[in-house]
Amino acid sequence: MADWEEIKRLAADFQRAQLSSTAHKLSERNCVEIVQKLIHLGLIEVIYTTDGKEYLTPQQLEREIKDELFVHGGRINVVDLQQWSFSVKHFFFVWLNRNYLDQVAEDINDFLQESGQISIAELSKKFTFPTEFLLEIVESHLGTVIHGQLDMLDRGVLFTESFVAQQTACIRGVFSAITKPTTLSSLIAEYGFHEKLLYVGINKLCREGRISGSIQGNLFVPGIYSKSQMAWVDEFFKQNEYIEYDALPRLGITEGSQYLKKRFQKYQVKFLPTCCVGESLVNQVEIAVTEAISSGEWVDILPLLPSPCTWGCSTYYKIFQKLCPLIGSCILREYCGQRSVSLQNCKDPFQQLMQDKAKRLVRDKKKDRSTKDEGLDDESKSKQNQSELPFMSVERGRFWISEELQKRCPSCSDDFIEEIANYLYRPLTQSYQEVARSVFLSTGKQRKSHSEVQSKVNVLWANAKLFDKGIKLFTDDVQVQLSRHLLKTVCADIVNLAVSLLAAEHMITIKDDSAITPEERLKIISKLPEKIRPGVVKLNMTLNGKETDEFFTQFELICGPDYCEFMLKKLDKKRERQLSLERRCALQEQLRQEIDPAMALHLVSAVLFQHHTGCNVTRARLLRASNNKFS
Repeated sequence: MADWEEIKRLAADFQRAQLSSTAHKLSERNCVEIVQKLIHLGLIEVIYTTDGKEYLTPQQLEREIKDELFVHGGRINVVDLQQWSFSVKHFFFVWLNRNYLDQVAEDINDFLQESGQISIAELSKKFTFPTEFLLEIVESHLGTVIHGQLDMLDRGVLFTESFVAQQTACIRGVFSAITKPTTLSSLIAEYGFHEKLLYVGINKLCREGRISGSIQGNLFVPGIYSKSQMAWVDEFFKQNEYIEYDALPRLGITEGSQYLKKRFQKYQVKFLPTCCVGESLVNQVEIAVTEAISSGEWVDILPLLPSPCTWGCSTYYKIFQKLCPLIGSCILREYCGQRSVSLQNCKDPFQQLMQDKAKRLVRDKKKDRSTKDEGLDDESKSKQNQSELPFMSVERGRFWISEELQKRCPSCSDDFIEEIANYLYRPLTQSYQEVARSVFLSTGKQRKSHSEVQSKVNVLWANAKLFDKGIKLFTDDVQVQLSRHLLKTVCADIVNLAVSLLAAEHMITIKDDSAITPEERLKIISKLPEKIRPGVVKLNMTLNGKETDEFFTQFELICGPDYCEFMLKKLDKKRERQLSLERRCALQEQLRQEIDPAMALHLVSAVLFQHHTGCNVTRARLLRASNNKFS
């Protein structure tokens, strides 16, 4: 019986299996590929979970996040969401909803209304939000939820309208009561002003005319104080026609000269180092100077100037010198006078003395005696250089000048006499040197004019350049021999002419300048003034060298304005061809008249060398050099 029941049960199971439909299942891999294909075709949008085995739709994710935000009061950290199975890599640190942001804005408004001002940095610490994000919240709710305003200069501070009005009223009251310059930092510390609101409020109130004054750095200068300063300056200048810079710091004006330049920019005012003077005072000085010039006398300027003006500063000298030379005047210390009349009157008594002294010097030179200056003071024991011709010492000059001034101006002070002596000493010495040089040159038969010497030097210089060019065509050992010969002959003649001219200009006696030996040349150079001696010594030393380049370079320096003042003519191609042609003609003419076979051979060698190379060379040692070159 049991077996039959078992058979029925199996038959029923078989029948059910036959009647039921077959269920088809997909593998996990196939499911993943199908989902990726649908995502690629854009038919579905899903979000992977962290394990990658489940998918979420954005709608489901948003719904779950909103539920969590609602549960946590509108704010939740991302860390709390990491326990979920979906990825949160696209989110920031905190999830917020709009209701929570509105609540934050309301809290900010409460804090603002309570304190009157609050900074975004403080709110950032309180709500643990970035300042940029918090500033966006404030700006989006400003005027609706948040009743206040942001600082226009610094948007990191939030004010209420009542706080700004209160600060403005306090600023207006405090600054209206100020009567002297006051630092803003002290006012901020005393009254608790907000620094930025303070500067903005002051500028606004000054523009509107509610307060009178100006800000100079960290200092507020009230208008009444500036007006009192200006009134004092104008009144003092009107009464005295000058104002001293040192008086302004006592009024609280630091930059006195700049203040006066700005104040009197429309007036004819001259600014001196210690004060400024008006036009009428300048006119008084000009009138006094003009009268002194017209009468050929001197005038004391210092009593005409205000008391702050002292002659110790050289700037006053420059200022009045700009005025006086326009009318041909001269300024000495505090005196001013006509240069062409007053000073010439002081110099006239010395003219005859200069002539007599110059004649004695020439006579002593001729007799080869010592050139000791008899007009010098007996107390002067130092040995004078032969190039210097002092007329008399400052003490002797002061004695002569004082006698002359006592005749013309008995009221002149000793200081003024000393100034005249110091002023005239150098011009008198220079005039004496010119007189002595004129007398000395006019009586010396051995003196040559500068133009004659320059002409001779140019001829020798051109020949030396031509010879040097020809020397370059020989071998090195021959070049050395020919260069030495050129230095000892033509170049030595050039140096002799230059030394003779310098000696004549400095009144150094030369026995015979047509035949100066190297020893005599050294003696003459040693007597030259210290200023030019080193350059001439160096030129003389180049004559003992092996090359001519150093000589040419040094002689060009000697031709400068500090020495001989020669104008060397440039040896261009045209002049070089002309000189070469003249030299060839001279050699050929000399060859026609020559009867000595040895000298004829020498001349033939020179002509052949010039014809073959187109260059010139000195004739001495030419025969041996030519043999070495053409062998």
